[in-house]
Amino acid sequence: MKSQYPSLIDRFQSLLVDSIFIILLMFILSSTVENFSKFSNAVRILLFFVPWAIYEPLATTLGFTLGNYISGIRVRNFKNIQMKINFFQSFTRFIIKVLFGWLSIITILSNKKRRALHDLASGSIMIKV
Repeated sequence: MKSQYPSLIDRFQSLLVDSIFIILLMFILSSTVENFSKFSNAVRILLFFVPWAIYEPLATTLGFTLGNYISGIRVRNFKNIQMKINFFQSFTRFIIKVLFGWLSIITILSNKKRRALHDLASGSIMIKV
């Protein structure tokens, strides 16, 4: 029987795709801003970090990131997997994920529903589709 919860490999693949996408997006924004001398360095720095800071919370609120889509996994509400998580849950999930890094992801191995620390903190769960 196939598990309905993604493996550590599935989640790592999703993270890798999202990381590459964010790096490309940052590069494109940086290259675009270079063509305009009107922007201050503060604005340039902001444009560099904003995509990274809002991509995952916004995308998971909508249901999935690009990496999730390609990997066939989705972020859902733990209490009702038919429901997407709200922005507050998504932002909490992202902050915990950033603060605890790999430790958060390694906790997947310690429970049968494969919930990471950031899933536990935000009330979310990853499922396979």
